[in-house]
Amino acid sequence: MTVIGATRNARPATRLTYASLRRHAPDGIRVLVADNGSTDGTLEDLRQLEWLTVVSLDERRRRAREEAAQARRTLEKLRRELARSSPSARRGSGPCSTG
Repeated sequence: MTVIGATRNARPATRLTYASLRRHAPDGIRVLVADNGSTDGTLEDLRQLEWLTVVSLDERRRRAREEAAQARRTLEKLRRELARSSPSARRGSGPCSTG
């Protein structure tokens, strides 16, 4: 089972929520928490709970930038391959060539 949570500047509530979850959740539970830019110590508290997987807003933004850059590189590669393989890119080699 996987539980996904999100939080932002809710330090007291976050402490209570995850303490309760830890006490009552079955063994083997996976808990993912996205912190949405907390400035009240919530993120630091969550990072101390080794049984949680915590992802900060900055980490998610960095990953999004990396994925967007990879998508741009892939798109450019596909465009180059398409340009090389299209009949108009191979002048004079198509069925309608006059050469």
